[in-house]
Amino acid sequence: MRVAANNPNFLDYKVGQKVRSCRLAKRYTQKDLASKIGTKYQVILQYEKGKRKISIRRLYSIAEALSVSIIDLIPEHTISNENSYLESEGKEILDLVEKYEKIENQELRNVVYSLITSAQASKENSRKVTRIEVAKNLVKAGVSVEIIFQATGLSTEEYSNAEEKTTSVDYRMGQRIKKLRITRKYTQEDLAKKMVLSHL
Repeated sequence: MRVAANNPNFLDYKVGQKVRSCRLAKRYTQKDLASKIGTKYQVILQYEKGKRKISIRRLYSIAEALSVSIIDLIPEHTISNENSYLESEGKEILDLVEKYEKIENQELRNVVYSLITSAQASKENSRKVTRIEVAKNLVKAGVSVEIIFQATGLSTEEYSNAEEKTTSVDYRMGQRIKKLRITRKYTQEDLAKKMVLSHL
């Protein structure tokens, strides 16, 4: 199966093919690799076909299981191509992962891993927020639900609930409490203890 370069799953497919190539070079079956990284062979099959995204953590596990560098699993053109999804943020994450491989101190490894996953989660969260904003603007413009879904990939519930969440009194009150808590340098635990004491 070949995937066109303009297909949104193209990079997933190319990474999957690199995984497959390295797996075959080690003479591992999909089941062998799956057992080494703690998953089922169907997941490896989906990775190799580009049907499922491989998280950075999982890619690192695969690289370790195949005794290769994570860089060996990234298609070359994605590293050098400025228009690829591995632009500045992606390259920074890749650099972190490369350095992560060299860290021997487990506590430090845990800190670096947390930074990597936080960066990835933040990037994905900001994408969803942007999609929600686009969907809300399309609703205001009177665009049909079907077109909004095609443009953003969000269901009506996803962007309606997001709007309700941010405009509800409970949400705004919670945000105000959070702001005051942070201003006074209280942790959530500190605030909870103060609330318990005030009810006694």
